[in-house]
Order: sequence, then C-alpha cells, then structure tokens
Amino acid sequence: MAEPRRRRVGIMLSMETEHWHGVLQGLAEGFRAERTVQVVKVARPERFEAGRLRRLKLDGLITRVAAKQDEEALLAAGVPVINVSGRVVGNLLTNVINDDARVGELAARFFARRGFRNFGFCGVGRHRSSRLRAEGLRSAVTAAGAEAAELILP
Repeated sequence: MAEPRRRRVGIMLSMETEHWHGVLQGLAEGFRAERTVQVVKVARPERFEAGRLRRLKLDGLITRVAAKQDEEALLAAGVPVINVSGRVVGNLLTNVINDDARVGELAARFFARRGFRNFGFCGVGRHRSSRLRAEGLRSAVTAAGAEAAELILP
C-alpha cells in the first residue's frame, strides 16, 4: 500500500529576534512527530511574490505579515496562509496572534497587586501589537486609580 502524500507546509520566518526564534522552535516541536507533514524552511524575501510562492507547491504557509501589501501578495498566491504576527491583522488571512490588549492589562494588574503605584510603558507606534498593549496597560492602570507614563517610539 502506497504511503499517503505528505503535505508541504512552508515556514517563512526570520530569526532576527529572540521572539521569532521561539516561534520557530515551537513550530519545529509541534511538527516533529507529524509524519504526514513535510516542513519546508523558506527564506523570507524582501517582498512576497505570488508566482514564487506558487512554484514552491506548498499546501500551506506560516509567516508573519508586516504590511497590507504582503497580505495582498499572499492572497494572490492561492496558498492557505497563517499569519503569526500581530503587526498587521489581515481580514482575509487566518491569524494566530496574542491578545495584546490583555497582555498590557495583565502586566499592569501584576504590578498593581504587588503595590506598585508608578507605571510606565515604552512601545513602538507603528506596531499594532504595541499600541494594543499600551491601551490594555493604560486601561488597567486607570482602573487601579493610577497613571502611566508612556514613551512611544516611531
């Protein structure tokens, strides 16, 4: 009896930060025991190209979408995509991301429970996830009757 065809799942993530290294490690652990899936490490290009993605003959792609143009090119390729970045959340892609507002809220509550009364947030203005974390922290700090200083980098 012939073996069933293995599905090809592309993973297109850079390891430029500890965060992405951890995401890649988690994916590797998750797929390690899955014999019906062939994981293909795909180099992340400067910009996505639909034709290049189609030539890879992938059954799916896990990547981070950093701009609306990325989402458009990925959709044009006709490959199912899972976006693992909270930077841009595409309406037409499957997104597996953090609840960033809740992350900010939990951080504020953690410190408030320990008696802290002075709060601060440093984030990046162009990152959706950072803006949501700031909102969550601000909301929880206000509810605790305190204020938070903010430094938002461009």
